[in-house]
Amino acid sequence: RPLARIAGLLPLADAQMGVVSRAQLAELGVTRHHVRRQLDAQRWQTIGTRVVALMTGALDPEQQLWVAVAHCGVSSPLATLTSLEVQGLRGWEPQKRHVLVPHSTRVPPLEGVVIHQSRAIDPGDVVIRRGLPCTSVPRSTLDAAAAMQHQNSSKGLVIAVVQQRLATADDLLRELETRPTQPFRADLRTALQRSAEGAESLREV
Repeated sequence: RPLARIAGLLPLADAQMGVVSRAQLAELGVTRHHVRRQLDAQRWQTIGTRVVALMTGALDPEQQLWVAVAHCGVSSPLATLTSLEVQGLRGWEPQKRHVLVPHSTRVPPLEGVVIHQSRAIDPGDVVIRRGLPCTSVPRSTLDAAAAMQHQNSSKGLVIAVVQQRLATADDLLRELETRPTQPFRADLRTALQRSAEGAESLREV
């Protein structure tokens, strides 16, 4: 395979569905001139200013997730509803891909990608799912709930996460206790307590 001619590139491409960052290519010794030759030959394509797909044609949904991660930095986890979708949540699929980066990190905008900044990204908050870095289910859930404008949407989300068995109500309650400024905090606590007692829908809560 042509990618095998560059040491380390083939395993990297296999791990990331053929989507890499320019920084990763540079670390492997791939020069800008080499990248330009592959682009001119229409073997590779660029997405934004930071990402190179080592193939041409439309990217599938999994590759689009890697585009978001590679664009923001491969240690930057998928977050909020995107993270929850990767970890199995159904019925709450976002239209855009959400990524979390450290506070004050400068990332250029990219169509279809929503960038969130955080002063605290604990390594314990990051898990690997399908090879992709994601914030944990409790953090993803409450981060997503905090961004919602309506109380019922926030409560519906936490109940869905519990009902689809991505986390227990106690898991989410423990995360909630670390967030004194969480929007709708009291209502979310009540919803989770009712869910722990057996309520299975927003109406029952």
